[in-house]
Amino acid sequence: MPPFRPETHRAKPFKADERHRPAYAEKDLTKADQIRHTFRWIRLSRIFRRKHPVCFDPFGHHLEDKSMARASEVHHIQGIASAPALAYHMSNLAALCRLCHERIEALERTGKPTGHLFSGDAKINKDS
Repeated sequence: MPPFRPETHRAKPFKADERHRPAYAEKDLTKADQIRHTFRWIRLSRIFRRKHPVCFDPFGHHLEDKSMARASEVHHIQGIASAPALAYHMSNLAALCRLCHERIEALERTGKPTGHLFSGDAKINKDS
C-alpha cells in the first residue's frame, strides 16, 4: 500500500472583474498589462535602468535638494494604452524614482498632460 498523501490546497486563480478595476481604468489597460508582463518589456526595462541609473527628475525636486535619487522604475512618456506601438521605443521611456513615478501617474489619472515634463524645458515647470 502506497503512503498516504494528504490533499493539497490549490488556490483558485484571481479573476479581476469590473468591481476590482479602478474608476480611471481604461479599456486598453489589459493590453498595457499584457505588454508589462512580457519578457521583452522586463528585459528592456532592466537595460534602460542600467543605462539611466538616476531619476530623470521631471519636477526638479532632486535638483532643489541637491540630491540624486536612484531610478527604480521606467515610465512610458506616451502611455501604453494610448500608444502601444511605442511601448518598446527607448525614446518613449524615462527612468524615474518611485516618488516621481507615482506623482506623474497621479497627474495622468486626473487627465492632466505630463509630456511637457520630459521635454528640454522640463525643469522650469515646477508647479505641475
